[in-house]
Amino acid sequence: MTMRLALACAASLALLPLAAWELPRQHELAAVYGQQPMLSIASAGIPLPPARQELPGGAAQGRQRQALKLALIYQAARAKAEHYRVTRANYQTTAVLARQHGAPELFVRYQEMLASDTLSRREEYLVSQAQTLLVQGAYGIDTLQIRLLSEAMQLPAPAHGAYLQKLPQGGLCEEIPQQPLSEEQIVADLQTMTLVLRGLEKELQGVSSRSTADAAAERLLELLPLWNTCRQTREQLAGQSGNPLAGRLSRQMFETAHASVGRLRKQLDEQDWHHSPSLRFVDELFH
Repeated sequence: MTMRLALACAASLALLPLAAWELPRQHELAAVYGQQPMLSIASAGIPLPPARQELPGGAAQGRQRQALKLALIYQAARAKAEHYRVTRANYQTTAVLARQHGAPELFVRYQEMLASDTLSRREEYLVSQAQTLLVQGAYGIDTLQIRLLSEAMQLPAPAHGAYLQKLPQGGLCEEIPQQPLSEEQIVADLQTMTLVLRGLEKELQGVSSRSTADAAAERLLELLPLWNTCRQTREQLAGQSGNPLAGRLSRQMFETAHASVGRLRKQLDEQDWHHSPSLRFVDELFH
C-alpha cells in the first residue's frame, strides 16, 4: 500500500508542468512515507489537513481558531441536549455555523462528510481522525476542555450553547505550550493572577442573592481573558515540587489571595451559590 501510494504520487507529479510543481505538505509527505493515520486517510480519498506551521499567520489564523471554537462549542452543547450523541443533523448545522463564522473550509467539509449517510464506519473514523489533525494538531484547540465545559454547565439546553459561546474566547480551550517559561515570566504571571484573584474576591464578597450572583458572573467574564494568559504558568507551577527561592514573594502573595478566594468559595458553596448556575460555572474557569 505504501509503495503504490508513493508511485501514484510520483506519477501525478511527473505529469505536471514545471511551473505547477509544489512541494508536498507535511501530512501528504507523511502519507507517502507510510506514516499513520495520514496514510489511511489519504488512501481513503479524504483530504489531509495542513500542519500547524502551514496555517495562515496573524489575525487570519486567530479568526479561524475562534470560528472553530464557536462551532465546536455549539456542537458539544447540542450533543449534551441530545443524550450525548452527535447526530447527523448536528454535524450539518455545525457545518453551516462554521462557514458563517469563517472557519477553515476543510473543517466545514469534514462536518458535511460526517453529516452524510454514505460513509462506512471506517470512513467516518478516518474523517474524524483527519478533523482531529486539523482542530487539535494544527489549530491547537483543546476539544476535551470544550466537552468538560459543556459537562459543567447547569443551564437548560437553549441557554447552554448561547452562554458557552458568550465566553471570552482568547486562550479558552486552547492547548498549553510545553516549552518551559523563564523565571521572569513566571513572576509576571503570578502578579497578574494575584491581581485577577483580588478582583474575583471583590466580586464574590458582594454576592448575597441570585441577582447579585448572576451580575457578578457577568462582570467576572471580563477578567477571564487576563486569567487565561497565565495558563502555562499555572501548569508549570503545578508540576514543581517545593517553593523555589526566586519569585517567592510573588508566589506568597498569589497563595494568600488564592486562600482568601477559597474561603469565599466555601461559604458560597454552603449557600448553594445562591442558586446561580452562571456564577458557579464562571468560578470554575478561575481554578
